[in-house]
Amino acid sequence: MRFKMDNALRPNSSRTLAWGAAIACLMLLPCGAAQAEELSEQQFQTRLERAATLLANGEYEYSLSEFIALSKMDRHETPNYEPFFYIAKANFYLGELSAAQDSLNQFKCMLRVDSGVKKCSNAPNLKTSTPNKIVMYQSDFTDLQQCYVTMCGELYFSYYEDPTKRSLLSITKYWSEVDKLQEQMTASTSSTTPTQPKE
Repeated sequence: MRFKMDNALRPNSSRTLAWGAAIACLMLLPCGAAQAEELSEQQFQTRLERAATLLANGEYEYSLSEFIALSKMDRHETPNYEPFFYIAKANFYLGELSAAQDSLNQFKCMLRVDSGVKKCSNAPNLKTSTPNKIVMYQSDFTDLQQCYVTMCGELYFSYYEDPTKRSLLSITKYWSEVDKLQEQMTASTSSTTPTQPKE
């Protein structure tokens, strides 16, 4: 006795192919890999500069959405933390002082990790290495989960071993900007309308 196969169950149907592709994707890719967009460094910097220009021109909500999108992008073995400074700045301009302060705290932590002041646990240190080339650091990331997730993946350990001159200059520049923004945010806690920090 033969059963008539419903069109929805036929192997050639588009639904079956879609399910097959989804299953193959799940088996071959790590969780979340399909969502992470990867840009070249030049493309990333171009988008970051464009979004910073939008922010400077008063397009706070639009620039914020762009910085959030940029913060989720893969920068190929380089921790992607620059957008968090601008997320803090955009939130500040929008009057979201609590969100701005949280983002700025995360960004300060990220700068400390990038400069070597704050260590991720399990980060390798070639100068004081154990036989397996790993030193355990006890760093406190309480209330700094975004910082830990952004900065402390194993993929980035080699990045921290040999910081470039450009990276060190960038850290110095950002600390100066962070100090300015923090001063403005502290002054605005008693004010209802945040104003743009003086450049």
